[in-house]
Amino acid sequence: MLAGALELLQHPASTATPAGEAVAQAAGQAGRQAAGQAGRQIAAGGTDLAEVLSRSGYEPKHGPGQSVYLANCPFHELAGRHASLVCMMNLHLLRGLIDGLGSRAQARLDPAEGRCCVAIDLPRASPAPRPGQ
Repeated sequence: MLAGALELLQHPASTATPAGEAVAQAAGQAGRQAAGQAGRQIAAGGTDLAEVLSRSGYEPKHGPGQSVYLANCPFHELAGRHASLVCMMNLHLLRGLIDGLGSRAQARLDPAEGRCCVAIDLPRASPAPRPGQ
């Protein structure tokens, strides 16, 4: 997945597109492409979102509430030189992955020292229906 995002960035669709927008589009597309394969694995019962993230180079950790924090950044070295661009790419990559999986989870920027700049909020479980409803 990560290599796919970088490949798409090296071959932008249009040179007239601003760099930030091109990064967001390419990363989202790479995430959705990765979701196709991961979605088939999830549908077969062989994996879940945390496993997909792990296989993609992330270290997902459950945080407070329904949040998942990523204990590492697969782009750490590059982020040290271009943090805002890399964090935006990472956000859109994960949003594309989540969207492609059809998940109701939400990726958001939440930078903090010692972990990835993106956090994922998992959907809350629906309350069980009460008898008679």
